[in-house]
Parts: sequence; C-alpha cells; structure tokens
Amino acid sequence: SHGYPELSCFDTFFSKMINTFIYISRDQAQYHKIRLKIRTRGKIIHNGVDIFEFLRPYDEEEIHNEFGFGSETKLVGIVGRIDWWKGHEYFLEAMAKVVQSTPDVKGLIIGDLEKNVVTQKNLRYFEKLKSLVKSLDLGEKIVFTGFRQDVPRLISALDVLVHASSIPEPFGLVVIEGMAAGKPVVATAAGGVL
Repeated sequence: SHGYPELSCFDTFFSKMINTFIYISRDQAQYHKIRLKIRTRGKIIHNGVDIFEFLRPYDEEEIHNEFGFGSETKLVGIVGRIDWWKGHEYFLEAMAKVVQSTPDVKGLIIGDLEKNVVTQKNLRYFEKLKSLVKSLDLGEKIVFTGFRQDVPRLISALDVLVHASSIPEPFGLVVIEGMAAGKPVVATAAGGVL
C-alpha cells in the first residue's frame, strides 16, 4: 500500500480476505489500522534507495558553475515534482528569511510538473510559486531546475535538503535520499517522514 486511500464498501469487504498488507511506513500502517479499521496482518517494508548513487563523488564546483553560482555559495534545495501539496511555497518563504542572514545562499527547486497528469490546480500552483519568487525578491536567489535525471548529483552539491510537504507523505523518499548523501535534512514532521 502506498498512500492514504479511502476504501469503498467493496474494498472493505475484500480487505478481510487479504493475508498480509505491505506498508511503506509505520504511519501508513497505523492509518489502515485506525482510520480504515483494517485488522488484517500487515508488514512494513520501507522504500529504499541505491545508496551508491548518492555516495559517488560528484564535481560540486561543476554543479555550481552550471547554475552560475560561485563555489562558496551555499545551496539549499527542495526535490520533488511541482504539486500543490509538496510545500514549495513554505520553502520559498523560509528562503526569504534565510537570505537576510546568509546573503550568499541560493535555492534550487529540483523538479517539474508531472508531464502525464498536469492539472489546472498544479498549473496555478506553479504560477503562484513564480509570483512568490518575485514578491519575496528571490529572483536572483532561486533556480527552478525543471525535471532532472541527475538528482543524486544535484543533491551532492546541496548544503541542506528540504522536504516541506503540506500534507503527510506516506514515506518521503527524498528524505532518505538526502540522508544517503550525508546531507542535513529539514523535513515536515508528519506522516511517514517521522
């Protein structure tokens, strides 16, 4: 199970015939037990990452140069698709405060709108984020990288990785990706992240 579903009567009836549910976090298992009242046995198997991709040496200076940053620039990043509940606005609001005390810091928003399922809500959210960058005077401080296939490489250059989802994540894969890379992670204290 991946997520926090609402079960139909049909689903609830057939859930009694399941021998074991596999959950990706304790929070998800608790949700099924308490909220959905599923008493069937469950097993928690956390998501995993290929840690070797996050431990490989990457050229951080090359990454800084790619975005036009000096090698001394501190990088803070948020990784994840542009989606209304991923908390990018909280990241931007926090960055507006951080740049006041640490002027040589830049932010990377690593990710893009999901190509196959672009909703009007997410399009409006993306426009809101771009407007927020302007209104918070972060135009020189924030880079939207778009979709990237080299996420482990980009994480290697971050000084801090942020996970800011506004609703509980079932697991929060980017949190363990940051941990695998040995980066400090600031994360929303909810859901599977805990």
